[in-house]
Order: sequence, then C-alpha cells, then structure tokens
Amino acid sequence: MGTEVEFNNITVAATLAKDIRIVAERARNEEELRIGIEKLLEPALKKLGITTDPRYEKRISRTILTAAGRADALYGQAIIEYEPPGKLSTAKGKGSTKKQIEGYLLGLAGSGKQREDNLRRVAGIAIDGQSIFFVRYRADKPLPQETIPKEQLTQFALFEEEGPQGSFVEIGPYQITEESINEFLMYLRALRRRRLSADELGKEFGPEGDVAHQMVNALYTRLEECLTAPGHLFPRVETLYEEWKRIFGIVYGQEIAKARKDALALARLYHIDQFTDLKPLLFAVHTYYAFFMKLLAAELLSLQQGALLPSISEQIPGALSEVLQSSLHNLENNTWFEAQGIRNFLEADFFGWYLDSWNVEIEEAVRKLARCLAEYEPATGTLAPEDTRDLLKKLYQYLLPRELRHDLGEFYTPDWLAEVVLNDVGYTGKPEMRVLDPACGSGTFLVLAIRRIRDYAQSSMTSRAKGERELLTHILENVVGFDLNPLAVISARTNYLLALGNLARHMSGKDIPVYICDSVLTPQSQRTQKRPLAHQKDIPVPSAQKEFWIPEEIVDKGNLDELCRLLEHCIEAKNYDENDFISLCRPQLKWENPLTEQSLIVLYKKVQRLEKDGRNGLWARIIKNAFAPVFRANPRFDYVVGNPPWVRWGYLSDEYREATKKLWADYGLFSLKGMAARLGGGEKDFSMLFVYACTDYYLREGGRLGFVITQEVFKAKGAGEGFRRFRLGEEGAYLRVLKAGDLVSVKPFENAANKTATIILEKGMETSYPVPYTVWQRKKGVGNIDTATPLGDVLTLTTREELGASPVENKMSAWQTTSKGEGNALIKVKGESAYKAFRGASTEPYGVFWLKLKNVRSDGMLVMENLPELGKRDIQKVDNINLESDLVYPAVRGRDIKRWQANLETYVLIVQDPNTRKGYPESRMKNEWPETYKYLQQFEASLRTRAAFIKYYEPSDPFYSQFNISSYTFKPHKVVWKRMANDLVATVMSTFSTPFGNKIGIGTDTTALIPFEDADEAHYVCALINTSLIGAFIRSFSSAGRGFGAPSIINHIALPKYIPTNPLHGNLSALSQQAHRLATQGKVYEKELLQVEQEIDRQASKLWGLTDSELSQFSSFRKIG
Repeated sequence: MGTEVEFNNITVAATLAKDIRIVAERARNEEELRIGIEKLLEPALKKLGITTDPRYEKRISRTILTAAGRADALYGQAIIEYEPPGKLSTAKGKGSTKKQIEGYLLGLAGSGKQREDNLRRVAGIAIDGQSIFFVRYRADKPLPQETIPKEQLTQFALFEEEGPQGSFVEIGPYQITEESINEFLMYLRALRRRRLSADELGKEFGPEGDVAHQMVNALYTRLEECLTAPGHLFPRVETLYEEWKRIFGIVYGQEIAKARKDALALARLYHIDQFTDLKPLLFAVHTYYAFFMKLLAAELLSLQQGALLPSISEQIPGALSEVLQSSLHNLENNTWFEAQGIRNFLEADFFGWYLDSWNVEIEEAVRKLARCLAEYEPATGTLAPEDTRDLLKKLYQYLLPRELRHDLGEFYTPDWLAEVVLNDVGYTGKPEMRVLDPACGSGTFLVLAIRRIRDYAQSSMTSRAKGERELLTHILENVVGFDLNPLAVISARTNYLLALGNLARHMSGKDIPVYICDSVLTPQSQRTQKRPLAHQKDIPVPSAQKEFWIPEEIVDKGNLDELCRLLEHCIEAKNYDENDFISLCRPQLKWENPLTEQSLIVLYKKVQRLEKDGRNGLWARIIKNAFAPVFRANPRFDYVVGNPPWVRWGYLSDEYREATKKLWADYGLFSLKGMAARLGGGEKDFSMLFVYACTDYYLREGGRLGFVITQEVFKAKGAGEGFRRFRLGEEGAYLRVLKAGDLVSVKPFENAANKTATIILEKGMETSYPVPYTVWQRKKGVGNIDTATPLGDVLTLTTREELGASPVENKMSAWQTTSKGEGNALIKVKGESAYKAFRGASTEPYGVFWLKLKNVRSDGMLVMENLPELGKRDIQKVDNINLESDLVYPAVRGRDIKRWQANLETYVLIVQDPNTRKGYPESRMKNEWPETYKYLQQFEASLRTRAAFIKYYEPSDPFYSQFNISSYTFKPHKVVWKRMANDLVATVMSTFSTPFGNKIGIGTDTTALIPFEDADEAHYVCALINTSLIGAFIRSFSSAGRGFGAPSIINHIALPKYIPTNPLHGNLSALSQQAHRLATQGKVYEKELLQVEQEIDRQASKLWGLTDSELSQFSSFRKIG
C-alpha cells in the first residue's frame, strides 16, 4: 500500500524530476543516462502495466514501451530516445533527434490500410536529462516527404500506397520539472487506456450499448416510482425534478408539444417498455449524461492534480455500497471538486437526485458505467487534443434521436461556423480581452476562445509554470459563459476543463466561469418590473418554489456571494435560527436599511422551511448563479459571441412571453400596430431580443457582438422592422452593423434547413449603408457539409460573394442585398405599383376543406373524399361524401404552380360569403346546400376551436367561416405565384374545365395573387413578374422560404398600369400568352420557351429603361418551369 500511496501523491513527478536531474549530472553519455533513468522509472512502469519491448537497441539508446494486452490504447507504443546530457539545448541537436524519432515512428506504424491509424497510436519522447520533448502524429497537418526515410519511400513505391496524410508535431522542449515529468507520465499511462474520442464513447455509452440501456432504465423506473409514491416520500427528488421542469419549459417553450411525438422513439431506443411521458424519460437521459460528464471531469482533474492511480472510475466498481454512496455524495455536493480547487463545478445542479432514491438497480448501473469509463484515457485532451474536439457534443447527439433534438430546437454550432464568427468579430485570443458567450450551450465558443488564448500566449511564456498560472488567471477572468439549461452548463464546464488541459493543475479555490442563469431576464432587469409592496427594495429570483427575494442593498454592495455562502453554511449546520443567521451576517454584509434585515429574515425562513420539508434544492447556489450576469459583467466585455436561441415569439412559453413583454417594447422591437402586430408578433424571433439585451447588459462601448442568427432579422418584413432600428430603445446606444453573413445555402446545421446568418455589430455607432454582406454558397457537386469539417476545408468547399445590404425602403424595412452593378440596375425596377396583391384563400383545416373528386353523379352531385393527410390537425377521414357542386372549386396551391402554368390536383370547398366576409348564413346553407352543411357539421367542434376563428369571429358567426376570401377571390383572371419559395414563379389562372363544368380557380394560402377582369391585362402583369429582373429584385430583399413572395412585395415594384394602346404593353401581354401555350407542351418546346422568356426580358428592360449591359447581368437568374 505504501508504494501506491506514494505514487498517487502529487510529489511523485517532482521527486522524479529531481532524481532525473541528478542522474544527468553524473551521466557521462546517453547509455549511462538511460540506465539511470530507467531504474527510476521501473516502479512507475510496473504500476502502469507497461513492459519493455525486447527490441531495445543498445547502440542508439532507444527503449520501446508497449501496453500489456491493450490493443486499443490511446498510444500502442512509445519510444524513449535518450541523448547525451545537454544535446537538446541546441537547435541542431533537437532537430536531428526529432528526425530520428519521426523515422522510427514511421517504421513502427508499418504499411497497409491501417498505417494512418497506427501513426496516431505511436508517440516519441526525447530526453537528455536536462530537457524533454514529445513527438506525436497529427492527421490534419501535411507531412513533408523529406521526413520519410528512404526505405519507407521505396516501400510506398513497391506497394503503390499513399504516404501519410498528416505530420509529426513537436511538443516542447521543456526543462526537466515537475510539470514536464507529469506530462511524461501521462504519455506512459496512455499505453494502457483507450482513446477518449466521441466515436469510441458513442459506441460504449450511447443508446446502442448496454451501459446506457441499464442506467437510463434504472433511473427512469426509479424516478417514476418516486414521483408517483403516495405521501410525497421523496420530496427532494420531486423538488429537483420540478425545478428542472420549470427551466425546461423556459428553454424549450412550446417546442415541447412538437417533441412529444418523438417520445416513443426515445423509449424504444433505451428499451423502456412501461412508458408514460416524455419529460421524466428525458430527465432520466439528462441525468445519465450529466453523471457521465461528472465522472469524466473528475478523471480529468484527478489526472491534472498528479494522482495518476487509481482514478475515481477505477475506485467505484469495487467499493462497498456505503463507501460508494459516500463518495458520490462528495462528488454531487461539489466537495470532491472543491478539494481539487474548483468551487462551482456542480453548483445548482439538478441531476444528483438519484442519491435520494438509491436502489440496487441504480447502484449496479453506476458501477458498470464507472468500470467502462475507467478503461479510457482522460489525458487524451492533453496528449491528442484533436481527438477530444466536440467530444461531449457528439456524445449527446448519440444519446438522443436526431428528430427529437431538432423538434426541441437543439442544434449544436459547428466549430467552423464559430471560428467564422470569432474571425469576423476580430477576436485574436489576446488574454486581456474579455469575451462572453451568453448562450454558451456545450461551450463551443468558449473552447475556441481558450484555444486562441493558449496559441496567442504560447510563444510569450518565459517560465512555463509561472506563465501557466498567469494564463489560467486571464482565462478564468475573461472567458465567461451563461446558459439557462443546467445540462448545457455541466457540459460547458466539462469542455472548459478539457480545453484548459494541463492548465487545470493550477486551479485552486477558483470558479469555472460558466453559470446557470438567464441572460435576458436578469435580476437587474427585474428591477423595472412591478413588485409586491413588501418587496419594493428586493430583487426576485424565480424558482419552482416561487420567488426568492434578495435585498437590493446586498446586491449593490457586491455582497451576494458572501450572503449565499452564509446562507448555505447556516442551513447545512441545521442549528441556526433566523436570529443566529442575522448575527452572523451583520458584520459581513454591513447593511444600513432596516428593510434589508427584514428581507434577509424572510429569505432565511423560506430556505430553512424548504430544508425541513426535504426540499433543499441547492437554493443558495441557484441564487448565486442567477446573479452572475450582474457581477461577471463588471467590467463589461470586449466581445459578446455565440449562437442565441432561435425561438419564434409564438413558441415561447406563456410565462416567458409575459415576463419579457416589457423588454420587447422598451427596446423598440414591437414596431407593428393593430392587426399587423397580432399577425407579425408571432413571427418575431427571440434571437432579436437576445441581441439587444446582451448588447445592452454586457458589451462595453465600442465592443463588438458576433452572433449566429436567423437570416429573417435582415429580410423578414414586419417582424424584423423593430430589430432593424439598430438602437437600444428611443434614446439608448446605437448599434453599428459592421458585417453580415448569409449561409442559408450552405445549411451548416446537422440536417436542418434553418436560414443561417451571422451578424457582427459594434456598440455606440450608428449603422451606415451599404453593410458588407457575404453570401456563402456550396460549390457545384458539394453535398451537405459535415458539422465536424474544419474551417479550412469548408472554405475550399464553398464560395463567398461580397455584396452590399441596404434597406429596400425606409431604415427599418427589409434589406436589399446586391452587387454594385446589380444595384444600379435594380433601382430602375424599384418603384410604385399600379396593382395591389392579396394573399390566397385561407381554408384551414385542410382536412375539412380540401377534397378529392371521385365521381360526378347523374344528378350533378359530387362524390368526394376529404384529405386530412395534407393538414397538421387531427381530422377524421370521410369517404364517399355527397356534396353540391356550387361551392366546390379547383384549388391551386403554391406547389401546383410552375412558371406559366398551374396544375389541378385538388379541390377546395369555399363556404365564405365574399361580401360579408363571413361564412354563408347557416339558414342559407341548410336550404341551398344541405349536403354540404351536413358534411361540415361533423367537424363543428374542430372548426370552432381554430385559433383564428376564436380571435376574429363571434361565437354566433357560422362555425365554418373562412379567411382571406373576398370579391377578388372570384375574379375571372388572376396572376398567381407561389409563396414561401426561393424564386418568383407566376402564371395566369382563369377557369378550369372540370368534370362538373368550367369553374374559376381558387388560389390557396400558399399563393399570392393580383385579380383582373381582363385577360390581356393579366398577361401583361404576368410577363413582368416572371422576368429575371423582378426575380432578382425580389430575391435581393426577400429571403427564401416562409417570408418569400408575400403580397407586399408588389408594393416595391414599378408596375405601370396596363394601357391597351401601348405597343410595348401589348407585346408583353402577347408574349405571356405565347409562353403559357408553350409551357403546356412540355420539354419538346423548352428551347422555344426560353427564347420567348429572353424576349420578355428585353421588352421589360425597355419599359424600365435598362441598358443591354445592365440586362445581361441577370441572365443567370432565368429559370425554366
């Protein structure tokens, strides 16, 4: 036991370093050095399970070390190259030694298909007794050919193999010190442990493996037992679950309803048979993931503090049950982490509930997880950092089905995209510059910022140990993250530790600066809200147990940390009443206002009561974290970066919408009024408020914000107008947009069609136009770009076009993005329209009003079936419906429209009186169309509960009333185009020949239309709308998808009134009619149709006064069909 204790002691590396230096002083050559050092190493090598390879070559003093039966170790073999004392202090000596090691590592890797992987699993160590350096292979760096020995090059030629794709990197040299020998021991231990990589962990700990099945099952089953147990036998479990559920509701909002359909798939994934609800199951999965991260973090810290054996994971499997539970209590209440120098690793964590409901099944699952994790090498992040990149991010993606993650709105930011933002914002990693990610998620931006700081500082370190301590201090003070999701915070803190690597050994009584808090609804923002009379001088902290009220005076004096420490101390001591608490606090907190003391008594009594009820939810730590936005933003940050939540206003939880309503108004983000506000408000995105709030709260004057954001903030009409004021309220700071990026076509997120954009802005300056606007496109033939692709490769796979962005109308209107040449041409197309466009008929639910014709009876009645599969609502399928033909019309949806033609696939039931703008009176329906009325009665309950019906109609109005139907709906000719597309594609729609007669076509709500009495006039307008000029103009300010092609786009186009006697107008009308005829003939006349379209472009350019040169810029926009 004595040897093991000594080996686990942090002094082992220091002792070994000292002894090696003594050996070096006495050694006369490398052979004596090797013998002396290996005698010192022998006890350590034995403990690590490493044997000396018999291929020792005496004449060159090289020892090969291999793992004992560990074929999948992080490093399968390590070569120690001994050199004469002092040789590595010269550039020539170091260079020749490195070259020797590289050649030998290539020889060990062998040849064949596994060569590349073998190279990743060999390591070289050079030591001369005074200095040491390490050599390892990096697959992402090219390997110079001159490095490869001649015999290896010959071998490549013989077998026609490709050489290595990467290169060897040198780490060091370092003087022989405690730190460098500790790193040396890491390499040796890596010989017996598996590589800590996302793919390896995914196989072992993901849902396909036994570990996850066993533990998630045990946790979920036990959680359900605790939540349903009579008499509240597990109050702390209930409390932690309720608090998680409260935050879950804020984080995911109304997305939860969308995700419920994925619950069964999640249950099947983990082999759970008895399943009731998504939330408890998700809580169990989150608990499993959190526990894994806690053990991993403990492994990392144990390693960095020098305790190489045994690790926490190695102790758990064989510990007695009581000892095991005690150890886990120390882990979960942060005692273990505090002993390692980290005060807050598990602060405000909700996932330790399993200890309050411990049973045999959970214990067995915990032991199994620990046993498997103990086989992995936590030093991978230090020895091979490329392997741990995105480690936890990828593991989480393994744990939850993609559909569920997407329905919950969970999309991880690819590293390359975060790199783009950091580059654009100008963050170089200068250690003194402060950077915040206020929606840090798993910590992508934080990790990249830390890497930049370490790269920046590496060349300027003089004393390694001193430099590391200073660097760690800079990082902990200046790289900060906030997130409301407790699971994300644990993940970010663990990733933060991984990124610190060997700097973590210098942690002592410090916080990892990642906090569970709301970046928008901060305690400071609560001061402007209405408060109860008894708490006028207090700040609320929300919780599942109602608010905790914190005295303003304590916060303003900067004493909140001390208050939370004293509160926790007194509660844990259990023998302090409120008077004892106040007596302890008074000299420390030094308040002056007597109301402060009363509020402190109320606060203490509440926490004390919760403790007595068994509902201790770590309240003091939750309160401390909630105030992080107040204290960590002093001084304010130089950079605020990240990927804020993209949640539409309508998908926010009801409580959060209400709580943030004042902030939206104060920042001027609600620019719409009346009906437009009711309709457009639901389209606003929470990321808009996030940008404004974070710029206001956290960014210094002159500081820069860089966010990944939805492109709709630039292009959306109505909903984005308030955002495009770029000013904090009426009198606040201006925001200058420095640059915007459009990555819609690249689709950077995993299998998601989000309209991705980036925004870079500076606080304190007014935006000037045009704003530089970069449009990214994938090169021809490039498919989806994997999220793990490095930025350099992404740049190779894409093109970037530099455009300018300016408001299409007033300063708040949608941005028009054009090149310089296009802008001069498109300004001639811009103007007032003589025509007004309308949205197509709203006939929801589709399952009621959309129909398929089966037959026409001899008496003229129609036999039809409804189409519930085309809608989102759950509508009963009805077959063989008998309907009068009067109210049934050909339906033209957006998907039915091609350029110059419309296909008929469905019919629509129109029961709206175009004059009264309500449904036809029920009395008339019963008399004139009784079968139609009878059919609709089946769905009365569904029709009355439509949100739009409740909002816009009275209960006494016909229950089948529809929307956006007026006299224009029934005009004989209409120019219709598809909305929510990526190009403007229009056709003239008149009557359709149906089996029950000629009927006017009805454009549905995925179309927009202009009504006409005259066909020639309709064709004139259709010709202009279908020009490449108008398509380019519309695309320049209307983003593809949801907002594209809205009726309002016509307001910006110069569409002169049709004059029958004007030859140019007549030509355009005739050309449109010719194009319609050719389009119906199919591909046979494709060439002729293209010629007609080109002639339409030429005629239209005359109408708008474009030159031939200006017109030629838009030929690429011409699309056929």
